[in-house]
Amino acid sequence: DPDTFRKCMFALCFTHAAVMERSLYGELGWNQSVNVDDFDLKYCIVHLRDVLDEFDMVTVKSIRQLVRDLMYAGRMMDTHDLTTVEALLLNYLPDQLVRYGLEYTDDGVYVTPNAVETESYVSYVDSLPAVAPAELFGLPHAADRQRLVAMTDFCLEKLQETQNLIW
Repeated sequence: DPDTFRKCMFALCFTHAAVMERSLYGELGWNQSVNVDDFDLKYCIVHLRDVLDEFDMVTVKSIRQLVRDLMYAGRMMDTHDLTTVEALLLNYLPDQLVRYGLEYTDDGVYVTPNAVETESYVSYVDSLPAVAPAELFGLPHAADRQRLVAMTDFCLEKLQETQNLIW
């Protein structure tokens, strides 16, 4: 079913983005650095397509397990990080996803788009805020402040290095 594939692929991409974004929060995001990239995402999408094409009845639970095993299980050595990924997968790929779609945030900004064309998905993603709240990635609101402080420190450090080169 193309609709099932679209919803699952969007949720898969959203999960991958959340995993990558959590890395920006340093130790709050992951206990150990996460070594996943776009190749892992593409690899998982190919397998998702194959599974949905091959089998008549596929549950979202089995898709979550597929994603967990293909994309993350071999890359994350920390059990707490893997448990966090499982929680993210459950949040972004819940059992009711295929039937109803999903709102990822209470304000309705982050949702599974009800779209058919790729351009509609791209348009939706382009309309999202430039900076997503920490809660979207399963982190407390206070993590946003810590991330901004770390980014400010980094910028100030680079500015200082530049000034040292000039003088």
